[in-house]
Amino acid sequence: MYLVNLSLAYFHLYEKNFEKSLEITNELLRIYPNSHEVQTLSYILYLEQLKNIDTKTENKIYEKMTILTKNEINSTSIHDYTFVVLEKLYLNQNDKFNAFLAKNINYLDTAVFDLDFLEKFENFMQNPKDSKIKEHFALRYAKQNLLKEQNNCLPEGSFADALRKDLIEKYLNNISDEDIKEIEKQIGEDRKNELDFADHSGNVQVAQQQPMMDAQFDQQQAQAAVDAKQQKQQGVQNGNDQ
Repeated sequence: MYLVNLSLAYFHLYEKNFEKSLEITNELLRIYPNSHEVQTLSYILYLEQLKNIDTKTENKIYEKMTILTKNEINSTSIHDYTFVVLEKLYLNQNDKFNAFLAKNINYLDTAVFDLDFLEKFENFMQNPKDSKIKEHFALRYAKQNLLKEQNNCLPEGSFADALRKDLIEKYLNNISDEDIKEIEKQIGEDRKNELDFADHSGNVQVAQQQPMMDAQFDQQQAQAAVDAKQQKQQGVQNGNDQ
C-alpha cells in the first residue's frame, strides 16, 4: 500500500487536487516519518501550493531544502527544482532580478548583464542579505568565481574579471569563516581531481608518444654514425691528396 498511496498522492498533486494529496501525504508521514521519499513528496507539495514569496517564506524554503539535500551526493534534483519554483514565484511578483538569480543558480553568466542588472548585482553582493536563500545566491556566485580564480581562467580586463576584483573581494569580507572554509575545501577537492585527471592524461599522452620518440632517437643515432663515417673518410682523402 505504501507505493500505491505514494503514487496516489503524486497523482492528486499533479492534478492540482492539493487537499486530497495533502491528506494522503500526512497519513504517509504519520506511518513512515523517516522516509525520504515521503519527505520529498511533502516538500514538493508545499512548494506547489505557494502563491507568493517573501523573506519568511524564503527562510522556510531554505530550511526544508537543506534538510532534504544534506545527504544528497549524486543528485541535485531537489535543489534545482526548488529554484525552478522560486523563479516562477519571483516572476509572478515581477521580481525579475531574483528570478534571474534563481534561474541561473548553477551558473551565473555575468556576460549577459546590462548596466541596470550590474548595478543591482553590485548592491546585492555588497549589502547584507535579508534571507537564507539570498545568502545562498551570493555564496554560490562567490564559489563560482573562486573556482575561476583557482583555475586562472578569467582573461585580464574582461567583464567577469572586473566583477571578480570589485565584488567578490568585498563580499568575501562579509561572509563567515565557516563558509570560506567550506568553499576552500570544495575548491581544493575540485582542483585535486583536475590535477589527477591532467596527470593521468599526461601519462597516457607520453605513453602514446614514446614509440615515436624512441624511433626518432634511433634515427638520430644512425645519422650521427653516418656523419662520423663520412667525416673520417673525408679526412683520409684529404691526407692522400697532400
